[in-house]
Amino acid sequence: MTQINPDRTTGTIAIDVGAQSNGQYLCQISSSLSDRPHDTMNFYGQTKEHAIAIASASRIKITRTIDFN
Repeated sequence: MTQINPDRTTGTIAIDVGAQSNGQYLCQISSSLSDRPHDTMNFYGQTKEHAIAIASASRIKITRTIDFN
């Protein structure tokens, strides 16, 4: 398993929301963080806002706190 350096993690987290052919919306959250490359999670909702709300309310395991200050 890769060792995680809590003092330095680089990469991006992307959120993409789009309509599906079945009428639902897909909120896809992708990570390219150096310690978790190619991490992707999918969340579905009835509207764009609903899909985002489900993603934000889901019980995603938080492995570190990022300080933006």
